[in-house]
Formats: sequence, C-alpha cells, structure tokens
Amino acid sequence: CQPLFFRPKPLQQRFYPEKIPTTKHPRPLLHGTHQRPQPHSPDEFRKFALRNKVKLSHDSYKFTFEYPRVDMHSGIQVAGLVVLKCKGPDGKNVIRPYTPTSAPEQQGTFDLVVKVYPGAKMGGHLADMVRGDLVEVKGPWRKIEITPNKYKNIGMVAGGTGITPMYQIIRHLLQNKSDQTNLSLIYANRSEKDILLKLELEELERLHPRFKVYHTVNEATFSWEQGVGNVNADSVRSLMPADSDENVVLVCGPPGMMKAVCGDKDFAKSPPGQGELDGILKDLNYSQSNVFKF
Repeated sequence: CQPLFFRPKPLQQRFYPEKIPTTKHPRPLLHGTHQRPQPHSPDEFRKFALRNKVKLSHDSYKFTFEYPRVDMHSGIQVAGLVVLKCKGPDGKNVIRPYTPTSAPEQQGTFDLVVKVYPGAKMGGHLADMVRGDLVEVKGPWRKIEITPNKYKNIGMVAGGTGITPMYQIIRHLLQNKSDQTNLSLIYANRSEKDILLKLELEELERLHPRFKVYHTVNEATFSWEQGVGNVNADSVRSLMPADSDENVVLVCGPPGMMKAVCGDKDFAKSPPGQGELDGILKDLNYSQSNVFKF
C-alpha cells in the first residue's frame, strides 16, 4: 500500500465545538468516565478533516480522519458504527453507515476502510477527497454487545466490506489477554485482489491459534489454495460453531450473500430489524437467537 500524501499540519480548533451540547438523548456508547470532550456524538453530525488516504486495492481505500486534539480517541464500543453524510450529485443528503477499523483507543485519528463501487455516491465522494477536506460524522451506536468471554465460540461470515465489523470484533477480543473466545471467519470475495485487510487477518491468525480464517473467491487463480465459489452449506457446517446458546454466528455482506446465508433483514423497520432466519443457516437448523445480521 502506498500513501497518497503526507500528514498535514494540525487542524484548527474551529472544526470542533468548544462544548458538547446538552441533550436528552442517551449517553454516547463510549469508554471512560473522564470529563474530556468526546470527538463523536450520536446526537449531531460533526466535521472531521481527512489526514491521509491509502489505496488498498484497485477499488478500496483506507481513510484516516483527524480529531481536533491529539489526545482524543473514538472510544467506540464493540461492535459499533458511525454514519457519514455528504451531498449527492442531486444536492440531496447521502447517509451511509461505516464501521471504523481503528482501535477504540487509537489517539488523534480514526480509520475507515471503504470499497468504492461504480456509481456509489458516498464511496465516490470519499475517493475524491483530498487532504484537509471535511466529512460529517454522527454516532457511534452499538449494533451488538461483544465482550470478552461472553461467548465460547464466535463464527463469522463476511463478504466484501462486511469484513469491517468482524475485524473490529476479532482484534478487540484477541488483544484481551483474559479472553478465551474461539473465533472462526469465512470471508468471501470476488477475487484474491478484492480481499480487504488480508495481511492484517493473516498476522492475527499467525499470532493467535484460537482465530481461524478461511477465504473463498469466485475468480480463482491457478495458485489459489483456499475456497472457490460462494459461501455454501459445506463450508458453514465445517467452519462455523455448532448452534448453541454459548455460541453466536455473525453475518455481514452484500444483499445476495445475506439472503443466501441467513436471509434478509427487516427493512420495513427503522432501524432495520433482524428479520426471519433463512438460507443456509436455517437449513442447518441454527436458532434465530444464535445468529446476528449486521
């Protein structure tokens, strides 16, 4: 990966309010009890400047955004997300959710890994940004509570950028020395070059025997040694933990993969509900309560 530009000068304080407004909303899902102002808010969009942009693949980038103070950190609880807002070509607001891939305790900045699909409004906007450009961010919100030793085994099925919440969870648990959770991941992509965070996942697998990752791609080269094709019942049966109240299976990916593996979410609700369990996991007799759809 080659950085596209260097670290800029520190941001001016005008990009961040002097005081956080008092609201009637619940407290932000952030670590720590100190009174230091938090950079993020679930009650309002706040602006952060782009510090750096690194191209990870032919259509994916890692964006690093800067906090107004170097001692600030996101403190986002796992598994948590934020939403970004920009103006689309028609002048209307475009809002999309993203899971930060940086550690909650990372100081001064936070990172987002984004795949820029053809015609994507937010992805295209981010790809066109240059150092110092501002993005509006709101959140964080926790999707599911994942704490050390809450589960005996966690299975994960991810596709494309659906890896980001999984990576957040994997790193969070593996860096905790008291945690003994076993982690297994099936990660599906179009081709090997589309695999995001591949080196990071390989390094975590090398350092932690309780974490196993299995890649599957639709377009395999002659030298490819792992799975070929879509996620199927055989790979889920052999790699995911058994259905049990001690275990959970997490699924995140594009609509087609979600439908095939666990069924769609209930998008008639706001925010979307989990929906009925369907697909491969239903066919393998998994319980609705032991599966979570991102």
